[in-house]
Amino acid sequence: MRVMLMGSSEYSVRVLEGMAQVLAPSQLRVVSQPDRPQGRGQRVRPSPLAAYALAQKISLDRPERLAELRAEWTAYRPDVIVTAAYGRILPAWVLNLPRRAVNLHASLLPRWRGPNPIASAILAGDAETGVTLMEMRAGVDTGPILAAERLAIGEVDTCTSLEHRLSELARDLWLQCWPKLLELPALAQPEEGATYAPKFDPARCQIDWTRPAVEEARRIRSMSDRPGAYTMWDTLRIGVGPARVLDISIEAGAIRMEREAWIVGCGIGALYLDRIRPAGKTWMTPGAFCRGLRGRHPERLA
Repeated sequence: MRVMLMGSSEYSVRVLEGMAQVLAPSQLRVVSQPDRPQGRGQRVRPSPLAAYALAQKISLDRPERLAELRAEWTAYRPDVIVTAAYGRILPAWVLNLPRRAVNLHASLLPRWRGPNPIASAILAGDAETGVTLMEMRAGVDTGPILAAERLAIGEVDTCTSLEHRLSELARDLWLQCWPKLLELPALAQPEEGATYAPKFDPARCQIDWTRPAVEEARRIRSMSDRPGAYTMWDTLRIGVGPARVLDISIEAGAIRMEREAWIVGCGIGALYLDRIRPAGKTWMTPGAFCRGLRGRHPERLA
């Protein structure tokens, strides 16, 4: 069986690790995004999946445009194409190449179709999520379901930690299904309960201190580590790390100093912040930030 895996993130790396347990490198072909500038220094680097494929000496394609490799992929004739957080919508000619094209989607479909399912589940306060193995068709994550596994969302899960756990679930679901992948029956997705998970608009990243603390804590966790939730003090943008909800009453946006941390009032309750990142700086405690202000102590955040 020849398998083509299309992905980019750490999520897809775990899937490739699972594939490498049951398939020889000669049976695998990886497709990932082209190398991009990454990190604070904006150095051009391969995606996590591309880096892993290179290290394992697995055939790797990194096209800017998929059409560049149409003739080569047509000659290759994969039996199965698997996508896992690839970040591109595949044209019909790609979907028609293999005997079956499937997606390991990081949600319990039809809930959270689209490119941002992990963060959307946290932001919405969902109690659980999971991974769905679905057959790819035209449309965004609307194809029939082949298998699914559930996973509880922890109270302190961030987007990063939940993605890691879901990646392991995706790997295990692949290992469970791959021997009979071509014969698995497909069940049409219901439209009832369908939701869409768009990429976060930058405007949604700013904390709204007039909202309940529990909602804003979810906002912070859903955006960790990217794109990152933030607040404003005067004209300074301050990134905010995961926060703890407190059942106390403080005026919305007002700051109370608690040793090295801030307690900031919300519409209902308050948030305990012990990690912040002022623009252009590294992560620090609010106490360290205030000491660097030489007597100017923030009293309110916006």
